[in-house]
Amino acid sequence: MDNARELFLEDVRCFHGEQRGDLRPITLLVGENSTGKTTFLGCYGVLQQVFSAPDIDDRLDFNEEPFSMGSFRDLVRSRRGRDGRIDAFKLGLAIEPARGNRRPPYRLTATFREQGSQPVVSSLRFDFGDDAFLELQRSPNGTVLAIPGRTVAVEFPFGRAMLLLNFLTTLTDDKTRIPKARTSRC
Repeated sequence: MDNARELFLEDVRCFHGEQRGDLRPITLLVGENSTGKTTFLGCYGVLQQVFSAPDIDDRLDFNEEPFSMGSFRDLVRSRRGRDGRIDAFKLGLAIEPARGNRRPPYRLTATFREQGSQPVVSSLRFDFGDDAFLELQRSPNGTVLAIPGRTVAVEFPFGRAMLLLNFLTTLTDDKTRIPKARTSRC
């Protein structure tokens, strides 16, 4: 099983821009009141829901016990002044493949936007390193798949996106690895 090594939060409550937190078998969160400990734990719990549910839209809940994080406007970081309001926030995990797995480390990022006052996943992105990514985006007309240099409309429900993404990350497992082409010497 793959291991989450870092949690990324961007523009969530008190977290300005992208902030990172290490995840280890034992992770301690220490700090004064209102410094983001509950937000960190609640967001990690939501990411577990997003990345483990067969249908993203069925289980997503920022107010599941023991966390009550509120509506989208309560979650997204507010920006004062000329810049106005922020319309999205991001949560992500840096993943280290399980020992013995030949996949490179990758990063999963979920972008949330407001729908009916609640946060909804609007895109899921897998980053595999320098300019290598796969992103599924929710659009009014369905689901859009983006890869470097190309964007294509695909015909499956966005909520089921994790099934496709999970399949793609297994392509380099030992059992399902695509064999390398053989070369011969001349």
